[in-house]
Amino acid sequence: TQRIALLCFIEGFQTGKGRLADISTGEGKSLVTIMLAIARVLRGEKIDIITSSKVLAERDAAASEKLFGSFGIKVSNNCDNAAENNELERKNRYQNCDVIYGETGYFERDLLLTKFFGKDI
Repeated sequence: TQRIALLCFIEGFQTGKGRLADISTGEGKSLVTIMLAIARVLRGEKIDIITSSKVLAERDAAASEKLFGSFGIKVSNNCDNAAENNELERKNRYQNCDVIYGETGYFERDLLLTKFFGKDI
């Protein structure tokens, strides 16, 4: 399942066509996501990985740090206590990390602060 999903997604971003997958619990969504993020970062892109909760964002960023690190990729989140309470910390993470995990609302917060309140996050 992981290999097929990964190949379909990679083919999708090589041809410029999006892909949507239904990967069930236990079939390796986290690993597929990490491998796709690695492929995109190695092409020079920065990646945001949106999760369904703050807890998952913190957990997955920490759990994937070693695998990303083996490719020289820096990973963090935008929603732990340090980031949540310090705009400068979040800005530094966005600037210095290749992959950022977070919940939708945390990305929205930073986008709104930047675009509508003139805070360069």
